[in-house]
Amino acid sequence: MLLDELLAVWDKSISFCWMGNAGWLISHDGHLIGIDLDLMSERLWHPAISAAEMAGRLEYALVTHSHGDHFNVPTLKPLMDNGPCTVILPKSCIAEAEQAGIPASRIILAVPGQSFEPAPWLKVEPIHALHGHIKHSVYMGANFDDCGYIITMGGRRFFHPGDSVLLHEHFGITDIDVLFVSPTEHNTHIDASRTLIEAIKPALIFAQHFGTYPVTDDNAFWTKGYERELRKALLTDYRERYHVPVPGKVYLMRNS
Repeated sequence: MLLDELLAVWDKSISFCWMGNAGWLISHDGHLIGIDLDLMSERLWHPAISAAEMAGRLEYALVTHSHGDHFNVPTLKPLMDNGPCTVILPKSCIAEAEQAGIPASRIILAVPGQSFEPAPWLKVEPIHALHGHIKHSVYMGANFDDCGYIITMGGRRFFHPGDSVLLHEHFGITDIDVLFVSPTEHNTHIDASRTLIEAIKPALIFAQHFGTYPVTDDNAFWTKGYERELRKALLTDYRERYHVPVPGKVYLMRNS
């Protein structure tokens, strides 16, 4: 089982797996967290691990913003009902969380600029995210309470920008081991993704927010990724660090 493979890494390595769209699982030393998990929406492929399978094992579920492909209540419900999972989410998601019946005692509020350590093995640094829309514009409903996250586990730093256009704040981010980048029209697309990569110089780069949902004329600005075009646009050094993740594959990184 893929979940067992993720959790079985005890040799000071960190394992992580793409769950589709902007969703990831990250594991270290038997601990498991998730980011923007949407396992229940209409998809082009079934996730390799179901919410029922990870219930009882997932300790923290991080949410970047309130859109259903990132804050997916049908995915979170079995995790909350059948395990100890705590949800980390921004203020912009509180109303939806209350409506979904998520107890306040199971929520940690993420505020951009205020880092915290919910467990001795986990550090979370929320940063601002500003949601984009068509033609690389800023979405009229964008909320600056939305978050991206820098996550530290096992001495390694992962950066998940959330759904966001390129921000000045991004240029101050350093020492990133893994960047999850979204080369879509409503996020950092091709040129801004390349700018982000060259600015923060991550050791590894993984594309996300592509190839998960049926693409239509109305939703292509967020369902269609330009992951291959981004690869071609990168300088050789960064191209060698760049990966288009494979569903169901566990990626490993040695602990520092």
